[in-house]
Amino acid sequence: MAVADTKALGDKLASGATWTREEVAKGFEALGNAINALGQKIGSSKKATPVNVGS
Repeated sequence: MAVADTKALGDKLASGATWTREEVAKGFEALGNAINALGQKIGSSKKATPVNVGS
């Protein structure tokens, strides 16, 4: 799900569509969570660093 959501956000950004900061933040958060879950499965103790999309 996170990959599909991130791809959809990337497609929207690439097409020049209007997007909100919240959409971008949610997409990056979902991707970070998916990376962390994958890391747990392979035994990594490191976590993805959250992305600050501004205030």
